[in-house]
Amino acid sequence: MIICHCNTVSDQAIKAAVRQGAVTPGQAYKKIGVKFCCGKCGKCVQKVIAEAQEETV
Repeated sequence: MIICHCNTVSDQAIKAAVRQGAVTPGQAYKKIGVKFCCGKCGKCVQKVIAEAQEETV
């Protein structure tokens, strides 16, 4: 599912970034190779990161 429409970032890309060590939205976006634009996806990105962290525990 696309989480960030500005950068076409999917939940799977965010989860992959978490597996690579990202723990914040900024870190995840950096690992994906994009930057925040409008910021509307911020809360959703945080939710996906939390879910990904729970999956790895």
